[in-house]
Amino acid sequence: MKDCGQMPEKSAAWLEAECLRRCRRLALSRHLEAVKIERTKPAGSGPNWQLAAFKPELNGIDYHEAMGTIAILRGTYALAKGRAA
Repeated sequence: MKDCGQMPEKSAAWLEAECLRRCRRLALSRHLEAVKIERTKPAGSGPNWQLAAFKPELNGIDYHEAMGTIAILRGTYALAKGRAA
C-alpha cells in the first residue's frame, strides 16, 4: 500500500517539460519557450520546488493562469534528488 503522505518524485527535467506542456495548453501561454524551476526544500519533504522563470516572461492574466496550472503540479509531484534546476 502506498504511503498517502509521500508525493511521487520527478526529475527537474520532467517537471519543467510537464509545466511547459501544460502551460502551452492555455490560450495566452502558447508562445512559451521554457519553464525553469528551483528547489525550495530537500527531497523527501513534500512540495519542494517552485517556479524560477518563464521564457519569455508572462504578465497579468497569462501569468496567473500559468501559475494556477503549475500549482496543481507542485501539489502533485516533488522534485527528486539530483539537479536542483
